[in-house]
Amino acid sequence: MEKRECLGIDIGGTSAKYALIGEDGRMRDQGHFPTGRHMAKEAFLEELFRVTDRAVDERIRGFGICSLGILDRDSGCIVGATENLPFLTGMNLGELLRQRYGEIPVYINNDVKAAALGEWWLGAAKGCRNFCCITFGTGLGGAFVLDSKLVEGVHFRAGEIGYLDYRGKDDYLEKKVSTGHLMKNAAGRLGIPRIDGVDFFRRVRAGDAVCEAVLEDWTEQSARFIANIFLMMDLEKVIIGGGISNEKELLLPKLENRVRQMVPEQFADEVSIVMAERCNHAGMLGAVSVFLAKERIW
Repeated sequence: MEKRECLGIDIGGTSAKYALIGEDGRMRDQGHFPTGRHMAKEAFLEELFRVTDRAVDERIRGFGICSLGILDRDSGCIVGATENLPFLTGMNLGELLRQRYGEIPVYINNDVKAAALGEWWLGAAKGCRNFCCITFGTGLGGAFVLDSKLVEGVHFRAGEIGYLDYRGKDDYLEKKVSTGHLMKNAAGRLGIPRIDGVDFFRRVRAGDAVCEAVLEDWTEQSARFIANIFLMMDLEKVIIGGGISNEKELLLPKLENRVRQMVPEQFADEVSIVMAERCNHAGMLGAVSVFLAKERIW
């Protein structure tokens, strides 16, 4: 019987996750290996090929890979926006895998675009024709599906919302509302070296006035650009992903209420913001969906 599994890999700023994924979205042999700003290209490829070699022994039917950065989906080349993993710039992962494994097909795309496909296949966007997926993490990313088509852009940069309001290399939207910035801002206001998301949201729930104020500032800025997206694109929904989506009960009412206040009254009831359902697996699922989804969704 033909194997109906693919290898999904999600390359992020601190780790790369992987799993064998079947046509129903079930995963097995999940794992990860560390990445990071100071990782060498050779060390990354050694880890990557360790994972792909083992998957090929399982006779997979394809590689589905997503990565931070701007990617040329057609060639498989990572062309830029890789500040968090500089060694990726110019790397053609698609070609490297084709050279090593021959005819096994490779699909590669930006991590947020892949996450949108994952949510479209098996998550919060199932059945939608027009939506946006926004991920808050070390950076800030976006992806749009319009009229049931993933928008790539002429230069593969569609959805790079992190660069909105660009005023210089250290002053653009990502530097204000990414989860990384949220934690950095909170630590500065608290007068401590650093704080992680678990501690930050614990403090918010405990009524810490500093953390509550930091979160209110973040909500205001985030709601503003989400409201503008709704006004521009007339979407069915905006899906929020990234680690911050684990704080659904706390964040969702705050965001939706503020966005509704930032659009004309006649549009307010049409605002729909939901949290991603596939969370940290959405990118891998989306990357392999091009091989495994029973209906064409891209």
